[in-house]
Amino acid sequence: MPDKDRDAVFGVFRQIIAGEIESLSKYENKLLTKNGEVRYIDWNNAIEKNPKGEIVGTLSSGQDITERKRAEEAAQRYHRDMAHVMRLSTMGEMATGMAHELNQPLAAIVSYCGTAESLVNSLPSPPQQLREIMVRTAEQAHRASDIIRHLREHVRKEDKGEETFELDQAIQNIITFLKWDVQESGVEIELRRGSQARKVKANKIQIEQVLINLVLNSLEAFEHAKIAGGRVVIQSRLLPNGMIEVIVADNGPGIDATMADNIFEQFQTSKKKGMRIG
Repeated sequence: MPDKDRDAVFGVFRQIIAGEIESLSKYENKLLTKNGEVRYIDWNNAIEKNPKGEIVGTLSSGQDITERKRAEEAAQRYHRDMAHVMRLSTMGEMATGMAHELNQPLAAIVSYCGTAESLVNSLPSPPQQLREIMVRTAEQAHRASDIIRHLREHVRKEDKGEETFELDQAIQNIITFLKWDVQESGVEIELRRGSQARKVKANKIQIEQVLINLVLNSLEAFEHAKIAGGRVVIQSRLLPNGMIEVIVADNGPGIDATMADNIFEQFQTSKKKGMRIG
């Protein structure tokens, strides 16, 4: 047991044996192997009593759940990273939409202000305050347009987190990450490595997000169609132009023919409970 945890844990057991607190039937803690590796143990505990009913000790059995814990932690990290990417993507779409929708009325305001200012200047003795109001209005409209443009540029130039990595290995990591979902579904996933261990420069999280979404879509399709013996094949291949192509295919029901022309449009889905994010 790690030095920093030992006193606290033994203190709890001493209190249990003394009858001061009730024993926890289940709990988790960390243990160290001989080489110092941390392992997570899931404990089941029982109290031992003598014929007089006095507590004389505890009996504990532990199961090593390290791999499960690591898979859960990896899943949480992926979900956090993907949520961040989704927020950035949504923010970019909002900024682009806002720029498109607001720039036109702002341009109209600037134009109207210019016309009004010309009319004011044509008057024999225009109020100076009115002319200043027109100028300030036009300035604020320009300022609002600049803010929207800067927001859009900021999102577009946001650090995309590009890195160089081996694509086939990244795909293998995704398959490992999804192994719990795959085991429960009974679906078989096959990776056909064809990129010859070549590396790509891209946003790794976004690539992983796309592939994970595709595989999860396959699993959902198998479940919805009640298809046994589901199979997903992820294949990479090196193209003559130096690009790498990744294909995700399954033996499920396929894409609804009515959706075929719209699958790359936003908010399109054939799922009854789909997020409609795309």
